[in-house]
Amino acid sequence: MNTTSTLSLTYRKQLADLLKKYGPLHDKAEASYQSKYRDVEQSVLSDYVEEKMGSQLVSEIAAAQAELDSFKESLSTIGVEINDGSLEIGWTAPDSLKKRIRDLVERQIGRKSDLEARFESARFAVLTVPTLEDAKRVLDSVSELCG
Repeated sequence: MNTTSTLSLTYRKQLADLLKKYGPLHDKAEASYQSKYRDVEQSVLSDYVEEKMGSQLVSEIAAAQAELDSFKESLSTIGVEINDGSLEIGWTAPDSLKKRIRDLVERQIGRKSDLEARFESARFAVLTVPTLEDAKRVLDSVSELCG
């Protein structure tokens, strides 16, 4: 379809400028809609909870959440976080804690670089053994590291 336009270059520029404004207007309208949607949703949910079990439970949960947040904040001041009931090292953990963990890991289970070196050595050995039985012995020697 090859048609010639009757719109002048000036008119096209004005139309393009007008359409540029439409994008932000659409985004604002959508954001407004989403905000109003959340407000209505919260209202309905609040009414529904009140109707089914009263607002006491919601108040107790909100208070417990605030207390939990306070506990988590206290824990984070020493560089430790809790995630799904498990302790984790936090971003603000002191270097002394990181070193303590690293040293104990190395004493109890060794260094990861040692593990990698052992597997690399086994990989090379498997490629150079004369029999399948020798290859099995090499593989058995590193299989202990998996458990």
